[in-house]
Amino acid sequence: MTGPREASPLAAALFTVTPVAAEQARRVLHERGRPDATLRVFLAARRGNGFQYGLALAGEPEADDLAIEAGGVRFIVDLVSAPFLSGVTVDYVAHAQGRGFVISGPAGGAGGCACGRGGCGCGRR
Repeated sequence: MTGPREASPLAAALFTVTPVAAEQARRVLHERGRPDATLRVFLAARRGNGFQYGLALAGEPEADDLAIEAGGVRFIVDLVSAPFLSGVTVDYVAHAQGRGFVISGPAGGAGGCACGRGGCGCGRR
């Protein structure tokens, strides 16, 4: 198996990872003992006029995954999801209702960690 395609200007322009999200991702990966792990950003579903996105700890990258480096963290995206991630922002928010990764798109889509139980850091601390 070959690794993911290296980051390119086109791949890096797909979505934005805020500095806060990159820092939190590094912290979560370090706490899990996997500081060199990769996170997958993906299109989870289409709903109404927007999309729902997901973020999950990735296993082995597929040969056709695109790799994007942001803040010292490697993110991958599959070629099917890639066109739908254009303009998306991955952020990390903390407020009275909770903390977690938030993925929002220009068309009003949203999402977060794929596990739904805080396994990606959403429910921690």
